[in-house]
Amino acid sequence: ATGAKGDKGDQGIQGLTGATGAKGDKGDQGIQGLTGATGAKGDKGDQGIPGPQSPIQTQLQILATGDPGSSWIRRDANQTWILTDRDGNGSWETPHPLQLRHTDNRAFVFAREIWDTGNLPIESGNFTPQLRTSGSAAEPTYSSREGFYSRNGPQVEIQIYIVVSSTFGGSGALQIHNLPFSAKFLSNQTWHSLKVWAWDGLILSTNHWIEAAIYNNYIRIWENSFDGVIGQLTQTSVSSSTTLRLGGIYAV
Repeated sequence: ATGAKGDKGDQGIQGLTGATGAKGDKGDQGIQGLTGATGAKGDKGDQGIPGPQSPIQTQLQILATGDPGSSWIRRDANQTWILTDRDGNGSWETPHPLQLRHTDNRAFVFAREIWDTGNLPIESGNFTPQLRTSGSAAEPTYSSREGFYSRNGPQVEIQIYIVVSSTFGGSGALQIHNLPFSAKFLSNQTWHSLKVWAWDGLILSTNHWIEAAIYNNYIRIWENSFDGVIGQLTQTSVSSSTTLRLGGIYAV
């Protein structure tokens, strides 16, 4: 008969490691993972230091097909000129037809500035008129005085209202000073006529009325009549209740 199972014996000594087997074939590529979200845009970096400006002038000659001869476009760091050889002698003349200023984008034709939407003087405001004479800066006492101007390029419109409460001394022709702009000097006619809308209290001859015009930087005032008598007013024509309202448009 078979006997009972004996006790487990001690573990035997480990056998030698077998040789490494051959490398297996490369497996198939796995499925690509999802693309990650785009990161936030970084802050804008500081502006770089401007490079040095070239000192070289640029000059381009334009050959003309007729008389006069050539023209040039000349440029440096500050300005661009359009230069013209008007007599066809091979060199340009002055004044230049056109000059462009880089510093403020203004243009000049024969040294006169071109006004455009960027630099056209358009403004309005108030000023304080001064009633005085050609020989003295003395003024009367005013009850009220106002001046308003509106400028659009070379054209200025003014309105003046003066009420005096006293007579004043001095000598010479009656004038109004402290205008906002001097009138343009005209070669054949130096007057810029104004309209006198109302006047009262001035001491005039019978059937005479007031005329006014701008000359340079002040207004001249005189009396006119149907019989052609024209007389320059002085401070003796101003009473203690004189009122003047006048104005108009003039060129500068």
